[in-house]
Amino acid sequence: MRNRTSAPLLGSLVLIATLLLTDAAYGVTATAQDRFESGNTAFGTGDYSGALQNYNEALAQGKNTPRLFYNIGLSHYRLGQYPEAKSALLESSTDSEMAALSYFVLGAVANKEGDSDAAAEWFGISYELASSDKLRRRARNALNNYSTPETEALFELSAGVGYDSNAYRSPDAPYIDFSKAIPAPVVPDVQNGMYIPVRVRAAIRKPVSNRSYFVASYRLRAINHADTELTNADESSHRVSIGMARDLGRERSRNRRMNADLIVRRHDETNFDRDDGLDRFDQGANIADRYSYLGTGAEIELKNRLGRYRYELTGGFEQRDYEDVPTASSYDFSSYWLGGAFKIPLGSESRLKLAYEYYVRDFDERRSKDATGDASLLNPAIEYQYNKFEAGIRHRFSERLVTELSYFYTIRTDEFASYNDYTKSKIRLDAVFEFSDRFDAGIQVDYRDQDYSNAFAFDDPGQARKVYEELQMIAKAEYQLTEHFSLRADVKLESVESSDTRGEYDRALASVGVKWGF
Repeated sequence: MRNRTSAPLLGSLVLIATLLLTDAAYGVTATAQDRFESGNTAFGTGDYSGALQNYNEALAQGKNTPRLFYNIGLSHYRLGQYPEAKSALLESSTDSEMAALSYFVLGAVANKEGDSDAAAEWFGISYELASSDKLRRRARNALNNYSTPETEALFELSAGVGYDSNAYRSPDAPYIDFSKAIPAPVVPDVQNGMYIPVRVRAAIRKPVSNRSYFVASYRLRAINHADTELTNADESSHRVSIGMARDLGRERSRNRRMNADLIVRRHDETNFDRDDGLDRFDQGANIADRYSYLGTGAEIELKNRLGRYRYELTGGFEQRDYEDVPTASSYDFSSYWLGGAFKIPLGSESRLKLAYEYYVRDFDERRSKDATGDASLLNPAIEYQYNKFEAGIRHRFSERLVTELSYFYTIRTDEFASYNDYTKSKIRLDAVFEFSDRFDAGIQVDYRDQDYSNAFAFDDPGQARKVYEELQMIAKAEYQLTEHFSLRADVKLESVESSDTRGEYDRALASVGVKWGF
């Protein structure tokens, strides 16, 4: 396997080396010393061939010192003459003062020749012998790119207790339901109560080489309500991933990595009537299980950079198999997506992000709606196509305060009759503040405006076009009591307005809890 150390790293060390390209005369002739110094001058200007010629002439005229052999080896290295460089550097490495630097460049030579084992050995010796902190630190960084990292494991468990002001997201005022054959008044029952949020995150990252890893993770998010009248609002989501990761570039970094994973999801959620929280029925049959599904798929992600610019590419597919219900069509669908992002630095404290994603949802049984909002069994299955654009600016005001302002614009196309086409604009503000090394807090504010160009409120042609507006705020705080134990607090506020009053609601959730992990 071919491994390379960081070019900036080697460049910095070669710069250090050039500052050391001086030597005492050691009793040699003045002409030999002149040739040596002329070689140093040529090396400093980048004329490595001229430097090598002068160094060899100095050697022929009697100058035979470790520093001269080091300079000869460094010149051969710059010229890509690696066997010659190795020979001269082995000679200079016999001197105690030149050994650490010689071994470091020997590591660079082995790296260029694709011999990662030898490179790791030379860098390791350089690290052990280095007397200066700078050379020792750079040798360690270079060595880290050849040593096989240790297995990493993570486990986190969060649990708490909270209050939900509107568990079923019910409208807070009576309305007329125009979706019925005979429009009827509805008086929603807004229900509140206590809930228990639980989150589990576990991951393992096991190296299979110095740059490749086997990775696996598990994630659980669940909400369970203490009141039996609110159990239909319980939800749980499990996600398991297994795959491979590989570091890119010449130094290990989370910003230069490729991941490929197989994903399995299990989601359980009740299909309830939002007006009262009871199971939904269709033609007398219970269809409460309609929203629960098993999902399988794969994802790939690439993070890398071009100079100062970072870019990301993502793609994947998923098949979701929903629970079958007696009378209603299944929600089963397949999806695939492809996207990318480009991050551009704006000065030392700001960054611009531009992103795009294209994805498709292709349903197996769920019928498309025609121009009047009718989902006839004669209509084809739904196929939605999405184009999502994003632009955002991230700015660090101080060591403890970071903010990001983002704008998202999504276009959905209904491939049958365009009935469910929409455009969605969303503005998001994120801010994270570290009050101290133990205490940090964050806030996220979202505003969404979703406009259906052809759909009607209540799917009734006699009503206005369907539109939604949503304002959401999430605030979080965490205080670390010990290395493995933290206290957490979360608040979430939601307010949705719509021309389809069935979808309007206000909701507040607040919880406190603990997090334990290692």
